[in-house]
Amino acid sequence: MRTTIITIALLAVSLFGTSATNCHAKKNKHVYTKVYKDKRLVKEAKEWAESGCWRNGFTKASPDPSVNITDFYVNYTKCPEAWNALFEWLQNTDLLTIKAVKHLFPGSKLIASVEDSKNEDL
Repeated sequence: MRTTIITIALLAVSLFGTSATNCHAKKNKHVYTKVYKDKRLVKEAKEWAESGCWRNGFTKASPDPSVNITDFYVNYTKCPEAWNALFEWLQNTDLLTIKAVKHLFPGSKLIASVEDSKNEDL
């Protein structure tokens, strides 16, 4: 089975530093993200996400409802060039046929690590 691994979470931490995380135990005990209490920021982030300006031509997917849009907005605005490089690469790359090597994203320092692997029985 071909497995494509793109370490976006590690990428985000390396680009933006570690951020405070909280577990939303009452809503979903498996979601870890920062809680934003600034209602203006939350509204601004929601409008930004809905506008699609962050897409920069990326049409292959949309944020899952579990994504903290405010956190995405805050991190995107810290380094839009990196995010745009990521979305452009994802838009123009066939992840089902990609070679198993490290891929540099043009115009950035981002890397996607792709491997072929097989999951063994536990």
